[in-house]
Formats: sequence, C-alpha cells, structure tokens
Amino acid sequence: MTSIDYYVFYHNEEKKEEALYGQSCPEIDFINLNELPLPKEFKIRGLDTIVNKAIFSEYLGLLSIEPQADFIFCATYSIPIKFSAKWRQESDTKIFLPAVRFEDITSLDIDPACIYSVEVGNITLIESEEMLDIINQFSMSEKIPRGPFKGTFIVPKAIFFELQNWLKEVTLYLLKTYPLESLKSQSSKFDESSIANRSNQQKEIDALRHKYGFLLERAVAYFLGAYSENNSIPIKLLGEEIIKQKGKMDLLTKIDRFAINNTIALSFGDSNYADVSEKWIQTVINSGVKNYIFIALDAELYESFIHKGYNVALHPFSGGLGDLWVFRLETIQIILEAGFNTLHSDADAFWVKNPMSLIDDLEFDIIASQGTIFPRDVLADWGHVICCGFLYFKASLKTLCFFQDLLPLSRKVKDDQIAVNRLLREMSTSWDRQNNSNYSLSIKDTIFDCYHNPLKGETKCGLKVKLIPHKQVQRLYEERREEAYVYHLLSEKNEQSKIEVFEQIENQLQSSPNKQINYDSNVIWLASFPRSGNTLMRTIFKHNFGLDNYSLYNDRLDIGKYESLREFVGHKDGEWECINEEYYQYPKYPEAMENLPSSHPTIIKTHSQFGPFYTHAKVIYVVRDPRAAISSAVSYRKQFTHPHKSRDELLEEFLKRGDLQSGHWDDHYTSWIENSKNILIIKFEDILEEFDQVLARISEFIEISPKRMTLTDFNQYKKVNPHFFRKGKKNSWQETFTKDQISKINKKSEKVMKKLGYS
Repeated sequence: MTSIDYYVFYHNEEKKEEALYGQSCPEIDFINLNELPLPKEFKIRGLDTIVNKAIFSEYLGLLSIEPQADFIFCATYSIPIKFSAKWRQESDTKIFLPAVRFEDITSLDIDPACIYSVEVGNITLIESEEMLDIINQFSMSEKIPRGPFKGTFIVPKAIFFELQNWLKEVTLYLLKTYPLESLKSQSSKFDESSIANRSNQQKEIDALRHKYGFLLERAVAYFLGAYSENNSIPIKLLGEEIIKQKGKMDLLTKIDRFAINNTIALSFGDSNYADVSEKWIQTVINSGVKNYIFIALDAELYESFIHKGYNVALHPFSGGLGDLWVFRLETIQIILEAGFNTLHSDADAFWVKNPMSLIDDLEFDIIASQGTIFPRDVLADWGHVICCGFLYFKASLKTLCFFQDLLPLSRKVKDDQIAVNRLLREMSTSWDRQNNSNYSLSIKDTIFDCYHNPLKGETKCGLKVKLIPHKQVQRLYEERREEAYVYHLLSEKNEQSKIEVFEQIENQLQSSPNKQINYDSNVIWLASFPRSGNTLMRTIFKHNFGLDNYSLYNDRLDIGKYESLREFVGHKDGEWECINEEYYQYPKYPEAMENLPSSHPTIIKTHSQFGPFYTHAKVIYVVRDPRAAISSAVSYRKQFTHPHKSRDELLEEFLKRGDLQSGHWDDHYTSWIENSKNILIIKFEDILEEFDQVLARISEFIEISPKRMTLTDFNQYKKVNPHFFRKGKKNSWQETFTKDQISKINKKSEKVMKKLGYS
C-alpha cells in the first residue's frame, strides 16, 4: 500500500482554519513557517527573523522537512481558498475550478507513475531575467517545459529529494547573485484581494516575499515540468482526479445525460426508504418531469431502481442523520461546481404538478419553498423560514460562494435547514414585502407568515433569493388544491409514517374538489386574540347554555391540567384532539369534523388567524381593546413563561412580532372579519357592561335559548384560578403602560381600533 506524508505550510492560525472549511484533516502535518529554524546560510543581514523566514514563503518549509513515506504532498495553506468559487469570482478567471480541498486530497488514491498538481503553467510566459538565469545555470531540459505552479504537488520520495537538493542550490545562488533590494516585487492578485484579507503589515511582508518566493515557485515548476518530460511521467490535476475517484464522475456523467437546459431535479434515499423513494419517482414522472435523477445511497436500492428503469446514480453514504444533511449539501456543491442548476427535493415530497415553472427565473440564485417554524430564532426575525426539502440552487458564482460558507456551518450544526436559514440571516438578507399580501398559518401554537405571491430577497453581497408561496409547495395542508404543485407535508421520520402521508394525499386528490362537508350546523368556532376573553366566553357557554366546549390545542397541558378550572370552564378533552397535531401533518381535518357529535353544537376554541379550514362553520369572535389584551398577555408571559425578562422587553417583542401564535392584534381581527362567511362579533367590554344584550345576540346566533340569564360574578372566576382570570375590568391597561408605550400600540392598530370604537 502506498504511503503518503502530507505537509501544509502556513503562517497564520486563523487563515489555516479558514482553509480547512470546518474539517480537521488529522492526516496532515500542518507546519507553522514562523516556528521553523532559519538556516544560517539563508539569513539576510538587517532583516527581522520573522520577515527573513517569510520572504522564502512555503519553500522554507519544503527545504526543511524530512519525509519518510513513499510519496510526499506539499502545499501552501491557501490552496483551498484560491481554488474556490470566491476567488474565481473576484479574479474573474476559470483556472481555479474544480475546487480543491485538503480532506479530498487525503482520501485520494494516487497513481505511483504520476505527478500531481493543482495547476500546470507555461514558464515561458514569465518575463523575468532572474528566472531565465536560473534555467540557464541549472538547466534540466533543452526546452522550457510546462510545470506545476502554486508550490503544491504530490511526487514520489525519490523525486522530492532530488527537488529538495536542487532547490537548495537555486536558493543559495539567488541569495548570492541577487540581493533582496535588487529584485522587483512581483504582484499577486490573490494577496491584494478581499479573499486574502491581508493586514497592512502583512502586505509589507508580502512585497518582500514576492521577490524570492516568486522565483522559487517558478523554479519548482521548472524542475518538476522538466522531470516529467525527461522521464515521460504525466502530470495530473488534483481537482479532476478528486472528481473521478470520489465517484463524482459517474454521478456527473449521469446528471449530464438526464439534465435539460443544464438543470436537474434530484432526491436522495437508501433501501430503508425504498417504498417512499419509489413513490417520489412516480410522482415526479406523473407530473411530467423528465430531467430528474434519484441518488441511491446504497447498492441495494441502486440495483433495484436500475432494474426498474429509473434515472438513478449510486453515491454511497453511511452515517447518522446529521451527517446525511451535510453529505447532501456536499453532493449538491459538486453538481453546482460542474455547472448544473440543481433542484433538491426530499423523497417525501409529493409532486402533483410539474413544478419547473416555479424555478424558471434566471434572476435568482436560490429559490426555496417555505418551512414552518424551524429554526425559531430565524422565524422570530423574518416571520418565515426556508425549507430545504424543496430547494433550488442556480449554478452561479454567487451560489458557489454561498456554499463555501454554508458547508462549514452545516458541519458544525449538523442540520442543513438551520445552516441555510442562519447563514442567509447573517448575510443580512433583505425581504421585499411591499405589494405582497400575506396570511398566517400556525403549528404547535406558533404562527408563521405566508405570502400570496413569491417573496423576493437579496443579501448584501447581491445573492438573490426567492421564496415560493406556501400554497404552491405546502408543508401544512391548505385547501388550495388548484394552486398546489407539491405537497411536502410534515411527518415522523420513519417510512411507515411517510407512506401514510402519501396515501392521505392520494385519497384527498381522488375525492371531489367541490365536496362540501356538512358541519355548518354543529360546529361553532370561538375565535379570539389571546387574553381577549375566550375563556370567559367558554364559561358562558357552560354556565348559561349548558354546553361543554373544546380547544383546537392540547389544553391538557394548559386549562386541562387544572381539574377545578376544567370543570368550571366546561373544557372537554379526549378523542376530539385527534385533529390537534394530526391536522397539521395530514389532511385529516374534514374526516375529524364529520365525526363530531351532531346532537348539539360543538364549541371549539382557536387563537389562530383565519384559515381555509374555518370557512364553512359559524364563528363567534371575541375582540378586546388591544391595549388591555396586550397588557394581559405581557403580564401572563412575565409571570409564567418569561420571568427573566422585564415588562418593557416583553412589550417591545410583542410590538415587533406580535403573538407567536396569533400575529398582531389588528391582523388577527382583520383575517376573521374579512374572510368568515358567518360570524358574530362580541366585544369583551360589552360582556362586562351589557351582558343581557350580549346573551340575546349569542342565543339568536346559535339558535339555543339560555338556561341562565346572569353573568357569573367575576370573583368566582378568580377563586377558581387567578392564573387565567386576572382583573376582569375595563381600562386596566392604563395602570401598567406608560404614555409612550400606549402611543406605540395605538399607532400600530389605529385603523382597526377606530372601527371598533377603541380610539
């Protein structure tokens, strides 16, 4: 077995870490040039020792090492930075791709009959009297050959030792013949670039290093080029060999075969998810898409799909889920570097229509479907998140630069969705929400924004991003069948759960799109913004009409956990809550609604904004002065959920983002009043002051006569549980907010407050 000693020379720890892109590469011996001894014969009078070492650059390291292995790899730390999309973009040159990374080099199987380099150049193009003098004094061939540049190569030990001895003689000749002050400093585009990020002090050192270092780089290229020609040893490019040997060539060859207009749609899976993977392929084919490929992660699935005639490539992987997310991004990066636009789809995404029109926009580098609420820190800043389960990348330089930062972050957090969202936020992505109306959905008591039209964003560096409307690629089921291209509904991370979701979607699609569910007469939604009197209204249904009630949420962790409160309010739990979490995962909502009791009205609490599943039922909407509702919400959070925060901090968060579940007070009210077809508005203040009239309106609306005509004394509510019933009086907010805070609330909700008589 061929042994290799790996040496990488550097002078700055921070730059070395940057070049590693989050990898450790334990096989490599990283040598700090500042810590090497300076040979006596290399000392230059009047120069600081560190500067003296620096002027020889990585060639001081090359002359200092004593390798033992069969082959030697030598490189400067900057190779992965130079051979990257970022440098290609800044330098406007194509010579630096495909990318070269240290972790790929250490896994390379080398041909002992070859020399390897990252770049081969023509030395005759260099106009340098000193270089021509070296070639004349230390001639190795009759003609001047092409040779490996950048001081980076893999060579057999015998060649290396010849090179080392020869280069030492050349270095001593240069020092003797050409004093440092006599040489011109050769410019380096890389060292002057923003990628290199050199300090002024480093630039001064570079000016000296570009004298001897410039000549020594070309001396190495001359020696290895001449050795190659004299001994008929081919020089192979490391970037190309890495692509071939890591199985990338087969992958890219097949993608080249199946791609249309340089665009490929792909998904990943292994034999543990064979049925889901095949269903994905079938939905893609049925949607009319031909330019797809399925990347099989093991041979078993690959052989099965080859036999069935599917577009498939084998790209083996074994590891945990976090490693898989990284592997997917690494694979996509390979495809992008080869020049193919890439649409990644999770295998549990059900394609119902050809979605290629959603990504047919050359203006954008990234086109993404919408996620729900993860990661929550990004949701808090944006109001939405990007989902990696249906995500398009254009093969642009800006995208490749994005990947250079994305991969190290993904290796750190072990989650592609966290990495993509946080990186775009760190890049100061600005979203253009003007002239784009929105609505809200919620899951796990948390609301997120959705948009009727694509949402456009741009980072400070000019990377352009587009968010596909949720109704077109759905994570939560919406009754917008005619607008849906892909259903990527939430499910548990096992194949059986994902198969059940596919079957649910198939059943839903086969049913009549105009089917009406007859639950108008026995469901009444009790909707409100939080802390607006919803629980008070539930007690009215219990005490005045004798009707128990339910909640859309898992109140067994809230009201339901207090026995006395549950009985007082009339809260019921049990099988009804089957629509709670499952609704958000599967389109089971109509089925659950049809199974409700029909003998009496079913009262169901919700704090969500209006959604399509509320369309047909009656709605009683309880509204409260926003200053009072927000005051109560802030007090609730301060006492029970965020005791470590001040009231002022909680209010500022509320004004900025609204309630995580319900959004802003005015948006919540407007969503219901503008969309509900059968709604009764009840003001909280009227319940306290005009109860007889309120009771009569409710009775007429639900078509049931009250059994009791008086409102239960509010002190009884507080005795049952002061947790939910605080003051129960009008204008209590004046005691808790400053004039400035009240002004901020008024300004945000002024239009709706005026309509309701709160201003």
